[in-house]
Amino acid sequence: SVHSSFKKSQLSSKLKLARVDANFSVRLVPSKTAFYLDFGAGWGGWAKEISMQTGNIYAAELSPPRMSYLSNTLGLKLFDTNKDKVLFDYINLAQVLEHVADPLGLLGLLFRVLKPGGIVHVSVPNANAHVKTGFGELHCLAKGPYQPLEHINCFTYKTLHRAMVNAGFASISNLRIALNGSYGLKRLIKKQFYGAADWYFVRS
Repeated sequence: SVHSSFKKSQLSSKLKLARVDANFSVRLVPSKTAFYLDFGAGWGGWAKEISMQTGNIYAAELSPPRMSYLSNTLGLKLFDTNKDKVLFDYINLAQVLEHVADPLGLLGLLFRVLKPGGIVHVSVPNANAHVKTGFGELHCLAKGPYQPLEHINCFTYKTLHRAMVNAGFASISNLRIALNGSYGLKRLIKKQFYGAADWYFVRS
């Protein structure tokens, strides 16, 4: 339900992660006047943290209750892909691609609204962790990569990278991410050793 979804978004652990991730995002962008877009913003945890550092933050969301909260409660500017002509330096695309029927079409849209050299951070459930082992020989599909009726796409880092390259993006070097503090190093470790489909790409 909408209420339970909002309540979950306000957990201290999720708010802390949004704060750390937003701070890391700002560190990756050299311009102090950069424009940010949170595409599929949900309840706006990440966008709210960015808004505390700059007014150049837009949010895009399809859910009417979330749109109302983003605009009326958080005071964020909503981005209309059909009307607004803003070009962004950084796009956050967290937990979105697994839900859309045409992921390459969406990536093409984001390519058009991202400045040359701009960054897009993409995260999706890691399909490498698609099977959980329970007691004895019990195996089941893991919640995350597989959620029928909600998740209609499933990615590993390899397939995510292929989709991003097909859309015109290039992955940011491991070194650039790792040198931006412990958070970047953790991201690199998850990517390298666990195949996490969670990385940073640049418009080439």
